[in-house]
Amino acid sequence: MKLTKHLLFEMIEETLLTEIFDTTNTYPYTMQQTKYTKLSDEDGYGEGYEEYEMITTYEFTAQKDGEREFPYTVKFEAESDEMEIEVDFKANATWDMTNQMDLKVYSTIVAIIKHFTLNIRPSLNYPFSQITKFRAIAAYETKGDTRRARIYSHMLTKMGALNVGPGQWNKNEIRWEVML
Repeated sequence: MKLTKHLLFEMIEETLLTEIFDTTNTYPYTMQQTKYTKLSDEDGYGEGYEEYEMITTYEFTAQKDGEREFPYTVKFEAESDEMEIEVDFKANATWDMTNQMDLKVYSTIVAIIKHFTLNIRPSLNYPFSQITKFRAIAAYETKGDTRRARIYSHMLTKMGALNVGPGQWNKNEIRWEVML
């Protein structure tokens, strides 16, 4: 078989897609204890208000070239009067990107989402255990850049998430649902 330029590009593309969507190749991560906070009268909710906030945090450290380390935080947050869990990704203690294009970071974040969805969410206090809708916003380098959102959307779909799609007003927002 002759190795043509077209065949070479197909092989490279297939290898890259396999690596990008491999959710078994992840950085080790740890989950912090889930915290529940009662929203108080001082928060403007009024006397006798019985709403709570839930926050679960995961942490991992990415290594690039065996030298530099990039700490990441993945946070799941919801209020008991909302039926949606917001997922935030944080690199280097800021909301900025590391610009390292480390494909293992994508896989680790999706693995964390899967772990939270399947193992943690069902055991959360009511009503948080009943929430099936999630949303996140993927970072972008330039206006109109939706590459990261598309990658995460595809990975979430492959993981088994339902109704994966962009937000109505922000194309870098990703919305999805899971089964109860």
